[in-house]
Amino acid sequence: MDKTDKGRPIRAADLLAGAAGGFAATLPMTLAMTALHARLPPDRRQPLPPRPLTRQVLRRAHLPWPEAEPLRKGLTLGAHFGFGAASGALYPALRRVLGPGVGTGMLHGMAVWAGSYLGWVPATRLLPPATRHPRERVALMVAAHLAWGGRHRPGQRRTVRTGGVRVSRPVTQRPVPDRSLSRWASCASL
Repeated sequence: MDKTDKGRPIRAADLLAGAAGGFAATLPMTLAMTALHARLPPDRRQPLPPRPLTRQVLRRAHLPWPEAEPLRKGLTLGAHFGFGAASGALYPALRRVLGPGVGTGMLHGMAVWAGSYLGWVPATRLLPPATRHPRERVALMVAAHLAWGGRHRPGQRRTVRTGGVRVSRPVTQRPVPDRSLSRWASCASL
């Protein structure tokens, strides 16, 4: 969706691109969460929110929390990436109002954080509001959501000149380095 598309309604393809971008942006977010979690003082290293949220949702659905840690981790990561995709689908609407850019993505990340940890999560009594969490934990989650929003730019385009003609081309995101994938496997804090 280019700035010239402001009058065009948001299409299903826009929502899918937003969901794909949100899913992809959850990887650097999860890596940031894991790295920052490891830096917290030992007495502040409770499981990161995706785990207790997943556990609470399973409990509410009258489903057991698995005994096996790999299954717990898989469920938690699946829920986390699924929520990242669902939240990402909302990006095209925000981008329509504010225009494309990293700032819009980061604002989207903060809106997801505030809407979740100050909104629907405590309203549904899945977790206490962020105002009751330690400051370091809140800072970690805010930073992680900024990382998510900063990497979430689906379908963003830029105008470039080619042979004197202005052409709109997709903005490509940097590929995730292979070393990130090895860190990904060690997301034990989720």
